[in-house]
Amino acid sequence: MSTQPKALFLADQLDGDLRSKAHHEEAAEKLRRLHAENKDLRRCAEVEEVEKYAATNRRFYALNGELLEALMLLHDATWLVSKGHYNEELHDIAVSKARTVIKKAEGV
Repeated sequence: MSTQPKALFLADQLDGDLRSKAHHEEAAEKLRRLHAENKDLRRCAEVEEVEKYAATNRRFYALNGELLEALMLLHDATWLVSKGHYNEELHDIAVSKARTVIKKAEGV
């Protein structure tokens, strides 16, 4: 089985047929042009997919950093409580940050 695209195969068949040559040459030329255009469009679509994936990946990476920061704040606030040193300001900041980032993560 040939790996040649069907459009190019048909174009070659038209080129080789001597009957009604004028229409065949035009059709073969059009098939080759459409094949090249289709190939370019597929390449553009692939690039667009990669760019969308990269943008999504960047958003998740940033969100991961925010979640880690919120978790570290909660850890510090909890650690202080475990040592008998309640810091209300740190606690409020940690809880607020955690709630904000969790909502953000739920929306992704």
